[in-house]
Amino acid sequence: MIKLLNLTYMKKLFTMLVATVCATMAYAQTDAISLNDVTIAKGGTQQVEVAINNAASKTAFQFDLALPTGVTVKEAKLNGTYGTSRHLEKGTVDGKMRFLSYDDANALLADGAKVLVTLEAAAEAETATLTANGIVVVDPEAASVGDGQTASATITVSSDVTIEIPAGKKLAMVSARALDFTSLEAQGVSAYLCTGYEVESKTFWMTRVYDVPANTPIFVKGEPGTYEVPEGTGSTYYPQTFMLGNASAKFDVDKTEGYTNYAVSRSSGAIGSLSAASMDAGKAYFHVPSSVTTVAGEAQSFTMGAGKKLATVSDYDLDFTDVEGLKAYTVTGFSKDKSIWLSRVMKVSAKTPLVLIGSEASKTYEVPSTASQVAYVNMLKGNSSSDPVAVSPTMDGNTIYVLSLGSGKFGTLGKDASMTKGKAWLPVPTSFIPASTRGVDDMSFLVAETISLKAIGFGDDDNATGISRVAAEAGNDTWYNLNGQRIDTPTKKGLYIKNGKKVIVK
Repeated sequence: MIKLLNLTYMKKLFTMLVATVCATMAYAQTDAISLNDVTIAKGGTQQVEVAINNAASKTAFQFDLALPTGVTVKEAKLNGTYGTSRHLEKGTVDGKMRFLSYDDANALLADGAKVLVTLEAAAEAETATLTANGIVVVDPEAASVGDGQTASATITVSSDVTIEIPAGKKLAMVSARALDFTSLEAQGVSAYLCTGYEVESKTFWMTRVYDVPANTPIFVKGEPGTYEVPEGTGSTYYPQTFMLGNASAKFDVDKTEGYTNYAVSRSSGAIGSLSAASMDAGKAYFHVPSSVTTVAGEAQSFTMGAGKKLATVSDYDLDFTDVEGLKAYTVTGFSKDKSIWLSRVMKVSAKTPLVLIGSEASKTYEVPSTASQVAYVNMLKGNSSSDPVAVSPTMDGNTIYVLSLGSGKFGTLGKDASMTKGKAWLPVPTSFIPASTRGVDDMSFLVAETISLKAIGFGDDDNATGISRVAAEAGNDTWYNLNGQRIDTPTKKGLYIKNGKKVIVK
């Protein structure tokens, strides 16, 4: 038996070797240590309870935790309320985390004392077994000691990330890990990037995304509740959006002059002005330009190539709303599977590079110029000046893609080129492109679903934040309800969206 004469000696227990702790010793009482199985998301935290199931009240106890690789202790505390004389200390001994609790006044712990240990899993953590070895002290003066009971629990490291959609049915967030919202579509949960903003009407244009890269601020909508979002592959590159956030730490709100900040109300879901100076980790907000210069002028003519497509840019604001047979798009993403994500636009501000898709090859379309105050997040670059722009196959860390008028496909630029007025090109970070994809000229086009939401101020009727337009390239009989969910056909009366237009079903 180990003699424990006073609390000074108890403190020395903190540095005892694990072999001593785990040695079998005679003791009068039957004590035990136990802990529960837990699941931790990679990059996340979870609490495990280490219970000291003692046969009699005790003044002190000690135990060691053998942690799986990639799992660390973020915090530890005793359950219940204790006076200032009660201490819980922790430190590392022989690669294990040791915990020691004692009381300066020899005050007794309640039966069934627990230590609540918050564990944190790194990105490389794997499912493993957590073990605890304990030595229990009933009364230091009487030298009654437990015998190093051992317990184990399974630490399951999950790839899922838990998100909570509040009462307002909308959430602005950012995750330190890539997320995949594909499987949540059946539950009515969808995620969006903010890819456009109309200053005059305070309207946000949101592009739906599924595989969301890590540290990408997104807007999520769905019914209130807790959802498990599977880990994504991060296989799509998106340019900087009109949302800002920080996944890992509290951060300051960007107060740069010339921009307006908006937040999403957790209670109503309304989008209103943000006055806070800082926000907590994991949250995000809208950061949009306060003004957009409009340049109204004469109508512009665009002639499609044989491939029925054209990458171009105009000096003037344009309105494609009523141009029959011609659609305009910005580029909002690039996937490693050789896909280019397009978002359809109607009104565009001057100097906005576009991909135009016509219904006929070699046809010329006239597009009217109408003042627009819409700014877009766009991967495309273009030249709207009279002076040519020199472009190389790789520049500024990007690989340059150009659209072939003959095939209507994007391919890598084979040699240095001079981009004259009205031409556009697509830079993609070279580090993102798989080697097998570089130089390939059969990139497919995927058109993203787009919704619009207005900033109406907190406290207003939540219905006012409803969808005002849904655009998708899914055929002539594509229906959506006002929650943005695709349906086969309306089954009851009400307002729906069909082919991007509002339709009242009576």
